[in-house]
Amino acid sequence: VGGDNGCANLGTCTSGNGLTSDTWFFDQSSQAWEEVSFGPPREPGKCSSTGASQALPDPRAGHVMKSTGNISLLCGGYTDVSATNKTYATTVVYDTTAGGPGVPVSAMECWWLTPSPQPLWTKFVIANATVGGVPTPREGFTMEYDFVERSLLMFGGLDHTSSQVNDCWYITVGADDKLAHRVAYTWKSCRPRPSATQTGAVAEPPPRYGHGSAYFAGMGDQSLYIMGGFADDGIGVYAQPDMWRLNKHNSIDAAWTQVDAVSVGPSARGFHGMWRAGFKIIVHGGQGAAGKGTSSVLQDTWALDLFTLVWRQYSVSDSIPVVS
Repeated sequence: VGGDNGCANLGTCTSGNGLTSDTWFFDQSSQAWEEVSFGPPREPGKCSSTGASQALPDPRAGHVMKSTGNISLLCGGYTDVSATNKTYATTVVYDTTAGGPGVPVSAMECWWLTPSPQPLWTKFVIANATVGGVPTPREGFTMEYDFVERSLLMFGGLDHTSSQVNDCWYITVGADDKLAHRVAYTWKSCRPRPSATQTGAVAEPPPRYGHGSAYFAGMGDQSLYIMGGFADDGIGVYAQPDMWRLNKHNSIDAAWTQVDAVSVGPSARGFHGMWRAGFKIIVHGGQGAAGKGTSSVLQDTWALDLFTLVWRQYSVSDSIPVVS
């Protein structure tokens, strides 16, 4: 959905900023893309429309969209950009814990997309908002879905203050995700907390953006993996090669551990593709550590065996994707 294409191809550009708001479905059986059109919403239980215009997300880029099976959640990104500033997708909610009208809180804006029976966008509703208790507006983060616990998790990113962050949040979707868009949600932190007897700092990934992520659930394990991205290493903000694993995200025992592979693995990178395939995590492409520009864009593909922690690089072939 959407993106920044410089007004070259898809979608409708707004105010000359190159951001788009088009939505496309990919049909796996026909291996074809189809653009989605959004008409007026229908009345519940009826075939006729309400006649009102459907609310749609603003054109944006830097956002993330994740499916739960029957519905998808789009979050974050920026909705306007200039040479000196970005406007981030923001929802203003109110912290009413002290009574009265409440304290305004800027939260990351999200939307549910229901594909059938009629494509429909529905604004994500936040419940029980508190200062510091919701994800801030951002780009360059990742989201994953835990189909066992029915949780949508998000990690890191570059927030609206241009700061790299390493916070972790999740919501729990109900048993029937077809109804997910009708419910208000409370964001919960999955950031590990120090125990009562702990004296040192809690282990966690350094703040970053442009990293990749994947979720593994099986063999009694449920873990979020993140890798790479751009982080401040004390010298400057550079692409990183490290991988981290968050176990038990919805428990007081939640803990980050750094994954130490027993073989040579992918080089430092950001904005790469990363996904789980069986008991392996696949990484492809991205922006390398050499800097900006096409000369540092990568096209290598790697697989990490989650049992042996051995990386394997796929051989180069004529069918390899272009640098990405």
